[in-house]
Amino acid sequence: MRRSLIGLGILSIARLASAQATPEQVAGSFWDWHALRQPSGALTADELTEVRGLLTMEFACLLEVAGQFRLHFSKIAPDEKPPFEEGDFFTSSAYERPAKFKIESVQGHSTMATALTRFYSEDDSSWLDRLELRLENGQWKVADVNRGGPFEFGNRGSFLGQLYAAMSRDIPAASWSGRVARECGERPNNSLELPTLGQFNYLLKSRGSIQNRRAVIVGYGLQGAIPAFSQDDWVRYRGESSVANLENGSVLGAQNFQFTNNPGKGNGVGGTCSGDSGGPAFWVDPATGQETNVVMAVNSYSITPLCNGVDYQLRTDIAVTLDFVTPYLD
Repeated sequence: MRRSLIGLGILSIARLASAQATPEQVAGSFWDWHALRQPSGALTADELTEVRGLLTMEFACLLEVAGQFRLHFSKIAPDEKPPFEEGDFFTSSAYERPAKFKIESVQGHSTMATALTRFYSEDDSSWLDRLELRLENGQWKVADVNRGGPFEFGNRGSFLGQLYAAMSRDIPAASWSGRVARECGERPNNSLELPTLGQFNYLLKSRGSIQNRRAVIVGYGLQGAIPAFSQDDWVRYRGESSVANLENGSVLGAQNFQFTNNPGKGNGVGGTCSGDSGGPAFWVDPATGQETNVVMAVNSYSITPLCNGVDYQLRTDIAVTLDFVTPYLD
């Protein structure tokens, strides 16, 4: 009976992965698969094949590398327990399997969503984890799990961050190259695009709806504000921001966008902070609502001490930027 239930769950996943499923549907399908399969340690090849259709390319890539990482260390140190050998890494409780789950709410923006999920133990105690989803190629995909349960020996924080922290470093003594993990999060160089000259000048006349001026921002900087707190997991995070102003104010200048900035304490809608300078802002096409590969700005500076309020990013659709960058492109 158990085997047939797993089969039905996999068929459901396949249908959802090919349909215009909502974030809540994708989250429910993922947790259904998790409850049926009950994975332990790094996913097996069969497990990853079953669930890959629900995952972002980055998350699926890292989970595949985790299997290689475990196998690598089991070979070079057969008498020691390798990393990602056992335990449930997708929830806060590493070893106590939840008896049931409930998606309490789904909060989202145009390209990102969070499914707040409550898990219940056999004794009816519970904890909350956050399933992070992202719109990728027009479909909602599971991008990460932020584990926030109360377990002393359980999992905490971003699973994506844990994978990068463990596997993206070079470990010469173990003949491990972290490049294989780092490549999971890298966009191919030929996939990035510059805007055309003056592409965003329409925002000078009328900013209009927030849907017309959104961007996805990317960086490795601090994850909290008010007060800011440090982050040392060396993981690239994403947020969503919007253009608030152009060419208006003594600290702005004609070469910059002023963006909204609300990173919160790691749980705001998006923003930049110390360590994010130089990172890209990817244009969200208002016609489709989809993130594009067009780098509309490069993060530059802020004048607020706690990473709140607004920040300023250099426009890439102006002549000075295009003239400087274009000669370096193939």
